[in-house]
Amino acid sequence: MPDLCCRRGDANTTTLEEAGEGNVNLSEKQDWAQGKISGSYEWHTTYFMCSDPLNNGEMLDSTPPIRFEAVLTDSACRKPLMLRVTSKRSKQPEAAAQIVNCTLTKPSGIDALRDTRGLPTEKCAADRLIDAGLIKPEIVRAHEPPMQASGPAISPFKEPPELRVAFMDALEE
Repeated sequence: MPDLCCRRGDANTTTLEEAGEGNVNLSEKQDWAQGKISGSYEWHTTYFMCSDPLNNGEMLDSTPPIRFEAVLTDSACRKPLMLRVTSKRSKQPEAAAQIVNCTLTKPSGIDALRDTRGLPTEKCAADRLIDAGLIKPEIVRAHEPPMQASGPAISPFKEPPELRVAFMDALEE
């Protein structure tokens, strides 16, 4: 999940107060549940986690990223949700590739995985699940703004595992 980029409804909240809340998910913050945070930049797979704390009648909506006049791109961050690979040491690489292909593009594999990782990147899988009503419309709408936005592809240095571990260790300390 990317770092949160929130605009707070309470302009008097300081960075120190924000840090004092600890490293908690947006959905766990009282300011979010009380409507004091007006927006966040999240992966579409966290839609329901973020919408669950809202009060009855309140709705979470997906919008395009804020666009500033002098900026050349929309600053949207996109990355594939389901990457599958086969090991170069595999004794049966063709069989492994067939299994990977099945989970991504064959009806039986698509039906088995469903929306476990959000809206599938593969069009045939997404279309199958949407047509069958197995992907909630909110997820489809949340997926649209970043896919329509301009911008460079995600850097391979965005979330390397060793950097992510170091970051999480530092936060926990």
